[in-house]
Amino acid sequence: MMALGLQAQTPLNLTTAGELQTPSDAYITKPGESVLIPNTHISMVPPEHFMFSAQMQGFFNAGTSSAIQVSEILGTSYIMVCKSLTPEYIQSQNLIYKDKIDVTTNSGYDGYIYILGFTSKGVDYERLMFLAGDYHHTIWANVSYPLISRGILYETMKESLLTAQFVK
Repeated sequence: MMALGLQAQTPLNLTTAGELQTPSDAYITKPGESVLIPNTHISMVPPEHFMFSAQMQGFFNAGTSSAIQVSEILGTSYIMVCKSLTPEYIQSQNLIYKDKIDVTTNSGYDGYIYILGFTSKGVDYERLMFLAGDYHHTIWANVSYPLISRGILYETMKESLLTAQFVK
């Protein structure tokens, strides 16, 4: 059995004035630009107006308090990873299991998006945990946004996740 820590989210720090402090390496990507994620063989197109941060290994938008973190699992199929992600296991990680949907990326990789919920500092969030790939490589991305923003962000985030692909 494979154990996964599902709390993979780099916190963005607040200044003493309560403003969001962005990572020092952050920059805004060009609309439609595919970005290679450091330390991986994965590239993806972030949603428009999202900043890229190598330190965070993904993208964020301070205005919507949302983030996408991307990593790569080598030597393991996304199918094997997903076998251990039962609703019971997810709930044991202090997350609420909402749904699991089948997806196919724009480049043809099959995968799943798990829709999860959690609360942090009194705010309800939704997390999209995306796993896709082949029998030897898995793309793993976590998207988090305030639940109140779901109507605005869900489709945009899903579209971005589906642009993820392996760069050889």
